[in-house]
Amino acid sequence: RSHSAPVHECCSKPAQAEMARHSRLLAGCWLVLAALAVVSGETQMGADEHLERGKVALMGGDYQAALEHYHAAVNADPENYLTYYRRATVFMAMGRHSSALKDLNSCLKVRPEFQQGLQQRAKILVEQGRFDAAAEDVVALLRLAPANAEAAELGRRAEVGRAAVARANDLFARRDFAAANEALGEAIELAPQNVELRLTRSDVLLALGEYPGAIGELTRANKLSNDNMDGLLKLSKLHYAMGESAESLRYIRDCLKLDQEHKACKAHYKQVRRLDKQLVAAQEHVNGGRWAEALERYEASLKTEPSGQAFVNAATVAVCRCHVELKQAAEAVEWCGRAERVAPQDAAVLANVGEAFILSERYEEAVAAYQRAKNVAGDDRRIAEGLQKAQKLEKLSKSRDYYKILGVPRTASKREITKAYRKLAQEWHPDKFDTEDAKKAAEKRFIDIAAAKEVLSDEENRKKFDAGEDPLDPNSQQGQGFNPFGGGGGGGPFGGGQRFQFRWG
Repeated sequence: RSHSAPVHECCSKPAQAEMARHSRLLAGCWLVLAALAVVSGETQMGADEHLERGKVALMGGDYQAALEHYHAAVNADPENYLTYYRRATVFMAMGRHSSALKDLNSCLKVRPEFQQGLQQRAKILVEQGRFDAAAEDVVALLRLAPANAEAAELGRRAEVGRAAVARANDLFARRDFAAANEALGEAIELAPQNVELRLTRSDVLLALGEYPGAIGELTRANKLSNDNMDGLLKLSKLHYAMGESAESLRYIRDCLKLDQEHKACKAHYKQVRRLDKQLVAAQEHVNGGRWAEALERYEASLKTEPSGQAFVNAATVAVCRCHVELKQAAEAVEWCGRAERVAPQDAAVLANVGEAFILSERYEEAVAAYQRAKNVAGDDRRIAEGLQKAQKLEKLSKSRDYYKILGVPRTASKREITKAYRKLAQEWHPDKFDTEDAKKAAEKRFIDIAAAKEVLSDEENRKKFDAGEDPLDPNSQQGQGFNPFGGGGGGGPFGGGQRFQFRWG
């Protein structure tokens, strides 16, 4: 039997532990190296596969799928310039020029002389208005490919754009806004992605008083820069200045979505919200024919915004109409006069002016107002009818005016008409006069009083008279004549079938 001892018996226990630890570390290192070798092979294969699949998706118009494959390709092989370039082409197709530019920068960092990358970057730089940087890429590109016609064209565009911007800045400084606007238009045509050019042009258009154009440029600038709170505030204020409270409210809310504590946006929001609420309520009352309530809201809006010209003008026109609908003669004449001053070419306003004069029994002025409305609107049926009514009322005013006979306003109620009639009928009863001449004068006056009561106390006849017809005029189509002393149908002028017996002697 051998007397040699086992290995574990010939070494101390600490030595055995140290040997085991070294063995484990050596095995771990071999495993890591083997894994890295495998991963390296799989990564290279994965990047190529993603590039190919991304290319197929891009050709099929599936930008999102192409982008996902190119993201994976970049992660798999960040030193491959093609992964960045391919992803940049997808970003360009999606209109995401800033993202495309970042990838082109990464692409050219890996391979500075890649001609397609230089050309695409120069193109984006021109569209962003970075003309100097674009010119540098064009120089590099033409050094590599002197016959590249597209590169030469990009260089020309960069030079023209640079000159247009310099000219626009000079003209703006000299306050030649019309010429500056022209130069900026030329620059923006070459560089549609430049935010600053659009903001400057917005200021120029404002100086020219062209609010819609200024709003258009500012809106496009905000789309290019989604977090421009100052731009959103400016847009809100421009719409407010134009009297567009709903649009103003939309943009100021967008500003507060980015920063709820933005001081200027918060203050403007309170003002716009209050005014818009009043105007919306007023319009709802108008739609429902509730003119008194509508008038109250419009008057409140004038207190909320007493100086904004667009809102004041619109509210003035609305208040004019409310007074006309409410048949408030004096107020209608006053407010409709103001409305005509702010909107002299608005046919609806001129028609309301005509109605206000009719309410005030100023028929010649009503005819003139409706004639102005007709000159503006042309063959408008309602205005033609209003003019015809005013003309008839003017003609009637030169004969018998039943409202004047009874001494009541055109807005008088049936009770007021009856009360006035009874008072006058008693006052002018022929039996109360002694002389023949006095009796004849009283009889004539009495007949007019009774005729006025006959017309104005009958709803249909009153409508005809208000439309410019005298229902009792024997010369008109509907005129039946009237005799308060005769029989037939209506009874005596005091109602109830009572008949007057005149004592002439």
